[in-house]
Amino acid sequence: MDSRSGLVGIIPIVSDPVSLPSAVSGAYRLWETYSIDRALIITTGEAQANLEWLKWWLDRLGIEVEGIERVKLSLEDLEESNGAKSALDRLASILDRYCGRGVVLLSSASRRLASLLTAASLRRSECSNTLVHNDFYFGPWSGLHYPYTPLRLEPILVVHPLLDPSPRGPSASRAPRGGDLQVNGRKLPPLRAAMAELARILNEHAWSPLTYPGPPESMKCGRLKVRIDGVDRGEADLCTPSQMEALAYRLSTILHNYIETSEGYPLRSVLAWVGLANLKADTGEGDEFLASLVRRQGVIADTSLVYYGLHRYYWEGASVDIPDCVLREVHRRLAESLKRGMARDARGMADILAYLGLKDMLWGRPPIVPSPPGDCDTAVPKIDPVILHGKMIATADDGAYRYWRLHPSSRLARPVKVFFTPEEKPNFEAGNGRVKVSRLYYGVYQTLLVLKLMESQQLGVDSVEITVKTGEGEKHVNPPIGMLLNALNLRGRGQRG
Repeated sequence: MDSRSGLVGIIPIVSDPVSLPSAVSGAYRLWETYSIDRALIITTGEAQANLEWLKWWLDRLGIEVEGIERVKLSLEDLEESNGAKSALDRLASILDRYCGRGVVLLSSASRRLASLLTAASLRRSECSNTLVHNDFYFGPWSGLHYPYTPLRLEPILVVHPLLDPSPRGPSASRAPRGGDLQVNGRKLPPLRAAMAELARILNEHAWSPLTYPGPPESMKCGRLKVRIDGVDRGEADLCTPSQMEALAYRLSTILHNYIETSEGYPLRSVLAWVGLANLKADTGEGDEFLASLVRRQGVIADTSLVYYGLHRYYWEGASVDIPDCVLREVHRRLAESLKRGMARDARGMADILAYLGLKDMLWGRPPIVPSPPGDCDTAVPKIDPVILHGKMIATADDGAYRYWRLHPSSRLARPVKVFFTPEEKPNFEAGNGRVKVSRLYYGVYQTLLVLKLMESQQLGVDSVEITVKTGEGEKHVNPPIGMLLNALNLRGRGQRG
């Protein structure tokens, strides 16, 4: 087994739920960047479920698993006399078999395993291996793995560059379509699946090795170009966040000025829904970005926040409870909007987007809070006081906010007013560098889906053309709105009922 020539990817997998998407992402990136066709898996005794899924993905990619090595790395094992030395010796003996031919992926390991793998690989200078870290920026893409996340969010960081990369090209064509992707054994909801598929398509069309450090040319991808009604509306290198941010601003201006002017105020919420508005919350003690608020404190949200893109925060791990009046309102409005088989107007489009966002959140099985009969503006403050106590109740509706502040329940749950300024340049709610970039890409990709969806419903735009230009030419990109139309039983332009 070990006498074969060629590089071997050494991929750790542990029981942590984050380890699986990290390992799969790393395997796909190693296949692309180092032309890895064989892998050794290093695992711990508790990781059997993750191990089986990893083997499935490696088989799909065409990477042969030539061995599985199990190591004991529990705190109890390491705290035993010579426990850490024993684990280090075991890992060193495994890595020594691949002297100079191994590419060790550190990112999918636990901190203990990553530390020991690094020490074991560098133990003998004459027999070390290449160490790499497949970075990931999390944010709203959390839970997905490459190639269903933008390439720029999955760079290869070379920790110990014994071997130079030998780029092969994109792996996205070897991955199932986003509509067939399963996470934790379950198919994704329509919007999330469409986002995953759009990322996969763009990764296939605009690939780069993207290794750090690396030559400047390896940091660039194909150029994404957007034309609306025959007019160029912006372009950006898909691996350059500063250019993507400039494109996002141009798209936000289009949504605010161009589409809102022709379709009217009811579509205003789309700017927030896609993620190109800076959502803030008036907490009564000053304004705060909604993104940070929902991560810090439990929030009970009304229907207006679903229209404002609450699903994006849910993917980031926000602490959000959904009153059942939200489900009633979103479904009632959607039923009205689908009567003609197409979105009847701008308000109908907003209803469709709210439903897709709600489906995203319900897939994650959030707490559903019982609420009295009636719409959320009057029902939310009447929720069981035990549930309300210590929470914030959030709305973007002025009337609801004023009513909630007058209601006696405001002594139990603080009312919060959510708002945004459409003319303000999006800053992706002042997240740290990684989260900000992750939100940036999510906002742009959702905008591309929405523009094509509006084109299909003949609302606001007549034509949307999306292309990617590389050294090999220009390719058309068709965002996968078909799965959204099918999920809603909607007709697109040119389709018969």
